[in-house]
Amino acid sequence: MHYLIGYTGGIKGEEVQFNSELNLLLKPSATKITEAHSLNSLLSYLAVDHYDAIWVRWSLLERYYLIFHDKLEVLKKKIPLIILYGYNQIPGELCLKNDMVFSLIRENAMEEIIPSTVERIRHFNQFKQEYDSSISNDIRPNGYRRFVGNNDSMLNLYSQIIKVSKTDFSVLILGESGSGKEVVAKTIHQISKRSKYPFVSLNCAAIPENLLESELFGYEKGAFTGAQKSKEGKFELANNGTIFLDEIGDLALTLQGKLLRVLEDHTIEKLGSTATTKVNIRLITATNKNLNQLSDEGNFRSDLYHRINVIPMILTPIRERGEDITLLILHLISNLTKDNELKVKSVSSDLIDRIKSFPLDGNVRELENIITRLIFYSDSRELNTCDLNEATKINFKEPDVEIFQELESNNEIIPLKDLEKKAIMNALNKLDKHITNVANALKISRGTLYNKMKEYDIS
Repeated sequence: MHYLIGYTGGIKGEEVQFNSELNLLLKPSATKITEAHSLNSLLSYLAVDHYDAIWVRWSLLERYYLIFHDKLEVLKKKIPLIILYGYNQIPGELCLKNDMVFSLIRENAMEEIIPSTVERIRHFNQFKQEYDSSISNDIRPNGYRRFVGNNDSMLNLYSQIIKVSKTDFSVLILGESGSGKEVVAKTIHQISKRSKYPFVSLNCAAIPENLLESELFGYEKGAFTGAQKSKEGKFELANNGTIFLDEIGDLALTLQGKLLRVLEDHTIEKLGSTATTKVNIRLITATNKNLNQLSDEGNFRSDLYHRINVIPMILTPIRERGEDITLLILHLISNLTKDNELKVKSVSSDLIDRIKSFPLDGNVRELENIITRLIFYSDSRELNTCDLNEATKINFKEPDVEIFQELESNNEIIPLKDLEKKAIMNALNKLDKHITNVANALKISRGTLYNKMKEYDIS
């Protein structure tokens, strides 16, 4: 690989040592290394040659990063940019514009991180080279279209999305809550031949069973009390386009049979009508449940399961995506500050490390909530670990009855932390230490429960 390295140069011992160490770490994977010692020379090299990655020490960019980013856009150089920084704070400028950033590496961790980063660069460039400009133009160093992430699981997901978009096969998206299942469905539709037609989404768990049938299939005037005029259902609205049924595992058995009929003969029958209507739709479904197990238990029709599970796509939880969490945090800060006219001066690396240790069972949705609270509670606009406790704090609205009685009968004031600890231990004992059940009973996420248990030294 041909690398472009940018650092301030000079004869100072520290600069010489940094250059020597970086070159030594990159040499095993490099066919050629080009060095630039100023922003102008860095941009000049980029204008005339191709590079597989740009490694830049932050000291070269700290006053000119936004200019550098804009120049890269003008040059249409979507080359993996790796920022090497020496302090514990990630500069706020990287939060403003981060689509070109492939990775952030602390200088004291170069030896540990660079080998795996090199492999990720190799895989990213191989992935990008597989596609023509109509697709590769949507691939950025930090992700693809609305997605943020460049680890192997995400590159594999992007490949699947691009490949399945060229077909009309039914897709079943499997993943935890908040992992981006609807974003996957929308992206498949947007780059498919059906993109000129509607994308219609429906959450099967959000609508009562007695109303869901009319939502899906529509109804004729007079079909039931209150039906004063005919209404098109979601299948008709999605004709020639894509219909996305989220939480398909919550669909009632009676409706599963009707959905199967739509897939088999491509017709629907409105409530209150005996006539059938032809529909041409592409079906994408999603769930966080085990449909195979539900099928074995008789709670999901096996014939429907095989009909919708033509192309399964599995979304990796963000807690398993390593460095992608850093990119997601920068991306979320950019969106939140831009939409709310706020500013973040810097982000602590220790803060990011702490967030990476969270279970993050709510995935991107939970991460966005944490970052939103951090920005809200931070007075200095320098996001660090001291704001984290406030951002992840949960108020118990329904304390355990026994603890409540103890609170009333006790003449002394009991600290809130003691009450929290007792509430958690009480729930753990009553629910046989089943973490999910305990979290649900306490009305907090599993991630918050783990953090509280760690804070109060509860094993």
